Amino acid sequence: MLHLQTFGDLRLIETNGDPVRYPIKGLLMMAHLYAGADHELSRYELAQFLWNDVEADLARLNLRKLLSRIRDTDGGRAEMPFDFTATTVRLDTQAVSSDLDIFRTGGSPLERLNAIAELTQRGFIGNIKPATKLIEAWIRAQRDAQALQLRQALLDAMPTRKSPARRAPFPAPPCRSSNGIRMTSRSEPCCTGYPAVRPSMRDCRTATTMPGYR
Repeated sequence: MLHLQTFGDLRLIETNGDPVRYPIKGLLMMAHLYAGADHELSRYELAQFLWNDVEADLARLNLRKLLSRIRDTDGGRAEMPFDFTATTVRLDTQAVSSDLDIFRTGGSPLERLNAIAELTQRGFIGNIKPATKLIEAWIRAQRDAQALQLRQALLDAMPTRKSPARRAPFPAPPCRSSNGIRMTSRSEPCCTGYPAVRPSMRDCRTATTMPGYR
């Protein structure tokens, strides 16, 4: 299986690690298709992506020449990375892997964070000067999306903060009458809240009567 490296130098690598001589525009097309959700675009879209600074007819002609060069390069392979039709170009992700897979795979949050951080430090397609403004805008958009994924990976790897345990409320002090005598349980409703209100003997009739008090 071929491997498409997009961080650092954009290049295609054989299974044994040897680089594949491939057209730069072909590598950009491969990266564009790999990053897309469906891995397929129309010939018109690809021609506009790679040559939006020239007339549409010339862009389509340039794309036909590029696809012909790619066929010559991949002709001896058992598995062809591209599937060309009269109107579309599709990338076969069963024949090509990429370092972009790190954004779609699972794994432990910490391992995923480390892998994404290591990749993004190299820079997405860092060895190619964009030939058109459309390619430049696409590379910038990919980098922005990758930065957001790095931030999310960082949040996912952070330990979950536990909410502090709630402290038990202070017990209300014993309710006493105005003469300092502790009141019975029946008189507790007249002593709610903290700090406790010291009720008068008139309000708390169940207080214990002191000797000599009438």
